Amino acid sequence: MFRILVSDKAWADIDRLELWLWDHGATYAPELGHSLANAILELSEYPLRTRLTQARNRELLVSFHSNQYVVRYQVHGDAVVVLRIHHALEDR
Repeated sequence: MFRILVSDKAWADIDRLELWLWDHGATYAPELGHSLANAILELSEYPLRTRLTQARNRELLVSFHSNQYVVRYQVHGDAVVVLRIHHALEDR
């Protein structure tokens, strides 16, 4: 089983994404963090199941209501390091 480490930037991304939903009237905004956390925790079992990008990061796609979010992470030894999280339509 892999350890999960979440960067400060990724935590800030979750706050930013929840706030955006809330500001746009989505009453389900507080649930986003829970959905992302559950998806990230699943990486502790199978972190290599997602595609590897040219930048040597991995990306997990997480569906939430009608949205899709991208969890960018790397695997280092026995640890999964979550780097950033963004909405799939954001220009990154």
